[in-house]
Amino acid sequence: MNPFVIILICVATASFFTWLLYSTQNPWSKSVNYILSAVRFVAIALLVWMLLAPEQKQNTAFSEKPIFVFAIDNSKSVVSNASSKQQTDLKSKIANTAQQLQKNGFDVKFTDLKSYKNIDSINTLKFNQRTTDLSEILNNIRTEFDGQNLAGTLLVSDGIFNLGSSPLYENYTFPIYTLGFGDTIKRQDLAIKTVKYNRIVTNGNKFPIVAEIKNIGFSNQNIEIKLIQNNQIIATKTIKFATNESLKEVEFLATASGDKILHYTIEISPIKNENTFKNNIQHIYIEVIDSKTEILIIAAAPHPDLKALQAALSQNQEYATTLFIPEISVWADKKYDLVIFHQIPNSIGIGNNYIEKIKKLEIPQWYFVGNQTNIGLLSQALNGFRIMSSFQQDKVQGDFSATFEKFSFEQDLKPRFASFPPLLVPFGEYNMPSWETILVQKVGSVLTNKPILSINSSQNPSQAVWIGEGLWQWRMIENATNSNTAAFDQLILKTSLLLVSKKDKRKFRFSPVVPQFDSNQPTQFETECLNDIFEKITGNEISLTLTHESKKKYDFMFTNTNANPVFETNGLPQGVYTFFAKTKINNKEEIAQGSFSISETDFEFINTLADFELLKKLSTSTNAKYIDVNSIIDFEGSIIKNKKSDILHYIESYQEVINFKMLFLLLLLLLFLEWVSRKYLGKQ
Repeated sequence: MNPFVIILICVATASFFTWLLYSTQNPWSKSVNYILSAVRFVAIALLVWMLLAPEQKQNTAFSEKPIFVFAIDNSKSVVSNASSKQQTDLKSKIANTAQQLQKNGFDVKFTDLKSYKNIDSINTLKFNQRTTDLSEILNNIRTEFDGQNLAGTLLVSDGIFNLGSSPLYENYTFPIYTLGFGDTIKRQDLAIKTVKYNRIVTNGNKFPIVAEIKNIGFSNQNIEIKLIQNNQIIATKTIKFATNESLKEVEFLATASGDKILHYTIEISPIKNENTFKNNIQHIYIEVIDSKTEILIIAAAPHPDLKALQAALSQNQEYATTLFIPEISVWADKKYDLVIFHQIPNSIGIGNNYIEKIKKLEIPQWYFVGNQTNIGLLSQALNGFRIMSSFQQDKVQGDFSATFEKFSFEQDLKPRFASFPPLLVPFGEYNMPSWETILVQKVGSVLTNKPILSINSSQNPSQAVWIGEGLWQWRMIENATNSNTAAFDQLILKTSLLLVSKKDKRKFRFSPVVPQFDSNQPTQFETECLNDIFEKITGNEISLTLTHESKKKYDFMFTNTNANPVFETNGLPQGVYTFFAKTKINNKEEIAQGSFSISETDFEFINTLADFELLKKLSTSTNAKYIDVNSIIDFEGSIIKNKKSDILHYIESYQEVINFKMLFLLLLLLLFLEWVSRKYLGKQ
């Protein structure tokens, strides 16, 4: 409403009610009458204005103190050789420094490695973390205090990290002061640095386990390395180091058999004068599958595409690929999980007879269309996919469909497809109502709705089709440009994996979110209950029994809900577990069972030698300083002396006038004074 109109209404309304009350004869004098009339006029005008006035802008000011963050590396390696007194002394000095900064106008925060969350006080800190990611804790500070008055950070650490990237590679815009605390003395020790092995192996196959042994101070001594399974030593090797500081690999050959998950222990026999025996043991867990996924490629003739496809599929060690070219190769009668037809069906009939045979066996199929493909016969082979071609060809590039969500693709690899050479595709119309497009045809800069790669994974058996001659050039160009073929291989592998995925018709689905957990993270299980038409249902009571390899059992009862479809538990010891879960759906008992493992690796004891040079370089790169425990008082004085100013912030807001308390009190006061005056004067 126009402010002028509001003022007119206020004046008119106040005048009317004032005249109504004070125009008549009153028992007090005219001067008093004028005063009371004025009070009444102001009160009524104020009341009407409060009701009608527009929202008023209000500025609220507040100051933000400079923030100083103490980032504490609370991993085990920091205090691996420090006494309790040294640890207490460190905490005390940091606490005193924080207290002095607070007294001098700083807003002090503490954070540590555990979940990268703030802690209340340094005194509550325990140095018990089994991994260190220095870049993560600093990145978290950068994110949390972005745009705030961050004066600096003091990173208390030994400079050792075993997760994430080096903090030296990051770009930090705030000063990072570092305080070195840890063991800088090289001590005699033997440690299992890393263990290399395949996480998934095929039942019955032999596979290598390679342990890298780190030696400090034990030259020319026999070192015994043991491979243990089910508390039995299955292999022993003896090595000898020529120098006091060296690494050596020890390889064992094991056989996959029996259990779904194999638990092996690699152990260095203890030697006198070792600094610690905690890094002499590592546990590994290997998943055993029954057999490899058999993929058959049937091709009309030799072609460069075949080598590109085989090379991409070979990146998955669980794939076994067989190439069959009629009239050249010999048919291998196996049970196949996926059949790839290359330029089949074709007009000369080579390999066409195998299409019906594979369809009857209900094996998933993937058709690769080229210059020799018979488009009419292809449309008959594909269920619900038709190409109406005019026998002309078009040159197109490929790009990802925005609507496809069956699998994800690494974002940094997607731009590579723009540099791939164009494919020759049949020019025409495509009719595929029940199919999903993974790659669409791109003509110049224009995206079309025509497919290069499409799939129908909902039917049985699944089918996919690749439309375009010149596929092999994509892999060759990618390798020449990027020195790897990650984008091409990922596309082929993920599509093939989607094709061979079995349709799950179970009404009760219960499985661990990952096959192997770390002991410092919760053990989580996904649960899903379905009715007869495979709709999700909730409220089912589920009983779960976890059995450790030592035969110890853990029993749980819970109810699945929409709010919490994941069940989790903590504190389970490391080892191999089998799980048995059951519930009732429509009064019928449904069960789910399987296995998983929990591992515990103390990375902090593999390397306990502090790296203060890294801390010094980090401070130098952020225009800060490196300090030690004894000079923390000087550091404290320097920070206080160079304290950043408080930042004054203004918050602009809009409020209705009727919410202003002072105006409301003024209105009450005016009405109260008028009422009291009229009562008092009226009695005289």
